[in-house]
Amino acid sequence: MAKPQSQDHVRVPPQNIEAEQSVLGSLMLDKDSVIKIADLLKVGDFYKDDHNLIYESMLKLYEDREPIDVLSLANSHEEQGKLERVGGSSYLASLVNSVPSATNVVHYAKVVQKKSLLRRLIAAASEIVEMGYDESEDVQQVLDVAEQKLFGISQKYLKQDFVPI
Repeated sequence: MAKPQSQDHVRVPPQNIEAEQSVLGSLMLDKDSVIKIADLLKVGDFYKDDHNLIYESMLKLYEDREPIDVLSLANSHEEQGKLERVGGSSYLASLVNSVPSATNVVHYAKVVQKKSLLRRLIAAASEIVEMGYDESEDVQQVLDVAEQKLFGISQKYLKQDFVPI
């Protein structure tokens, strides 16, 4: 059951900045960490836009068989004119220093993924609420669109584990 919210309470979307930083730092510590989380996290799953930019650059570096480290990332962002937007070289270095090892990268990625899923659910629910107030639409069509929105979110994160027979 939801807790009642006071009128002056500001709602912050679900997010965990420390987990996001730990994912990014882990990827710089261990280049093989990308393989472990590439299926879990997509660009856009991070709450902070600069973290999405950094992750996108990391995936591109990995794809190009380049090292994923502070120097490569700083160079990549500088070439795009986005180095200051992501916090500069010092912020990139702080990401590496924020995590002791890359062994928990999957756990951190799952935390980021869960928060992203909750934000997507909130956005879909808000859209569904708005559709509910639009009485000019056909109710069956509103139900179909609402179902599609929720189904789309659940399908993105649905895991199908196949077991060999």
